[in-house]
Amino acid sequence: MPSSRSRRRWERIIAALLATQLSAAVTAATLLPTRPVRATQAASTVPIADRTDRDARTAAVRRLLGMRADAVLRKDRRAFLATVDPEETGFRARQAGYIAALQTVPLTIWQYELEPRREQKGTAALDARRGDWWAPQVTLRYAFTDFDRTPTRQRQGLTFVQRDGRWYIAADDDFAVTGHSTSRELWDGGPVLVARSEACLVLGHAAQAALVRALLSECDTAVPQVTAVWGRAWARQVVVLVLTRVRSFRVWSPRPGT
Repeated sequence: MPSSRSRRRWERIIAALLATQLSAAVTAATLLPTRPVRATQAASTVPIADRTDRDARTAAVRRLLGMRADAVLRKDRRAFLATVDPEETGFRARQAGYIAALQTVPLTIWQYELEPRREQKGTAALDARRGDWWAPQVTLRYAFTDFDRTPTRQRQGLTFVQRDGRWYIAADDDFAVTGHSTSRELWDGGPVLVARSEACLVLGHAAQAALVRALLSECDTAVPQVTAVWGRAWARQVVVLVLTRVRSFRVWSPRPGT
């Protein structure tokens, strides 16, 4: 167990982080601009045959992403890997590690949003490497069970390929050089260790087990300290992600009033 001095230090750190997060959330909620209503787009001039092909492709990829999301929530490794290109053995191995790492993560939401009208431009190199490929905009939404009121949103830089009439995911970093790669999360670094209480959820890795336990204890102490300052108009629940790099971690809580 950490010393009393160490405990006080972690309590101050977590309480300060929580207060900062709450302050930022209040500011963001106050200053968030209203999006203007967009004008109706003109009718498409794309030939009907091409539109039909694109609609079929969009529908197929939506189904693929739905299968992938369902596999994550059911912790189904086999179904998850069925969405991955069997010819990309390196990527497939990394994806096997990805779904294995998610086995312990408590998730109530895991969804993919597809925006087919926003897509990466083709290149001769990718055409030669991938064949029939597509890289539309995809956003992942996920929420931790009992803790998240609003899902986290993360960009997914996915490349889809068609093989024998079926679509698969072939890569998540083809466009890394242009800033359109997949956002990395804790489970990209290996199996996730979970510690929780009524007020706090702490996620890290096995090598950080002692720190995860210590942070859970300090978080439980810090939450009522923050409530004493802010009042009860916040969720009074906190998620702490202990990142792979040494002793760094990320803390957040749902916005006040959500």
